[in-house]
Amino acid sequence: MSLTRGLTLVLGALGLAACSADTTGVDFATLVRPSSPNTYLVCPKDRCAAKADEEGPAYAVPAAQLFDQARTFLAAEPRTELVQDQPETLRFVLVQRSAFFRFPDTITIQVFSLPDGGSTLAIYSQSNYGYGDFGVNKDRVRSWIGLLDGQVARRAAP
Repeated sequence: MSLTRGLTLVLGALGLAACSADTTGVDFATLVRPSSPNTYLVCPKDRCAAKADEEGPAYAVPAAQLFDQARTFLAAEPRTELVQDQPETLRFVLVQRSAFFRFPDTITIQVFSLPDGGSTLAIYSQSNYGYGDFGVNKDRVRSWIGLLDGQVARRAAP
């Protein structure tokens, strides 16, 4: 390989590592999903404008407690940064970067109160770059819900 080609590859890799991330997140009430298959949405019924891939889980804890626990556990995930923290609306935004190329994905999470004193949440995970995601966003959301299930009691089914 020539020196020029090698240098080009190194500089290209460094440029990818510096990819900027969307740090604004989404508003679930007005969310319009792209046609590209690089997002995944879990949302409680009647909380999202866009069609969800799965319904949001219901937990047997108050919304403020679920918010605190979700923010604590999920922000501690590898290569993850808390970029917005909005306790007044029970919403936060995270950016998680891929291990090798450091591509950023933006994850918006919002917690909602349920009438019985429990809570639920919406999670939208989206790739910032590329058309497809090889199922990364779906796997992340399902994994993160599994992490929460290990820490927070689910509400009993009616």
